[in-house]
Amino acid sequence: MAHKMIRDLGNISENSDGSMGNLGGQYSGAATLTPAALYNFTAVQVITDAVITCVGNVTGLTSISLSAGVIIYGSFTSVVVTSGTVIAYNGML
Repeated sequence: MAHKMIRDLGNISENSDGSMGNLGGQYSGAATLTPAALYNFTAVQVITDAVITCVGNVTGLTSISLSAGVIIYGSFTSVVVTSGTVIAYNGML
């Protein structure tokens, strides 16, 4: 029983990390970003003023202008950076 509990705690930790975007990320200027297989992006942090489009569970994020320091949370399958720089954080599907 203890072995199963330890394994389940490992899964909880991994899922928590994934939901919080603690599985790495992609730093990019103008480009189309897509997460690795079995991942999505859980947050996008604007590093320098940017214009981005995010595809995912949050609507209305098409060619929006954002100031440095803004963080957008959601579940995104792609992020298009038209200008500026961002970090798109990996999460688990």
